[in-house]
Amino acid sequence: LLATLCGKTAHHKRLPEFWPRLSDRALGLLLRAYFDGDATVSARAQVIATTASEDLASGLAYALKRFGIHARLRRTWKRATDSAHAGGAYFDVTISGQTDVRRYAQAIGFDHPEKRERLERAMTRKRDTNVDIVPVAAGAFRDLREATGLSMEALADLAQCSRPMLSMIESGQRKPSRVLL
Repeated sequence: LLATLCGKTAHHKRLPEFWPRLSDRALGLLLRAYFDGDATVSARAQVIATTASEDLASGLAYALKRFGIHARLRRTWKRATDSAHAGGAYFDVTISGQTDVRRYAQAIGFDHPEKRERLERAMTRKRDTNVDIVPVAAGAFRDLREATGLSMEALADLAQCSRPMLSMIESGQRKPSRVLL
């Protein structure tokens, strides 16, 4: 049954097609079961799940969005050190930044005691805005502001930040945080 619903091999795994119809509670339990088995909490306070399936990685990221959790997907090369397997492409689903890690803890969390403890420690870390930046090209940010007809001062007032901060973003010296956007 699971092979039919979720794929037979590691590279063909996916969330079951019915996941969007699950209640928040049921989806949270499904994600908790997956992350309990295939995720870790890194020393950098990130929750990282690794899968051989691009479809599963993408599905997990979409499912996490239901809870307002932003996950980054990254293709990586991995090889088990205790086997003759040559290695291959895998996908990391990474939840980082205090806001998203806290949302993960509240909505999904871990049943695994060691992972739960590492997650609790991760939430005591200080916020790092470098983790929560949005890679926007300097020219694109300025073009968007100008297309809306907003002056730098007006946008600074709306975003509750300083005009010099916006100037640094528009010149490419800084990247905006998700909170700022």
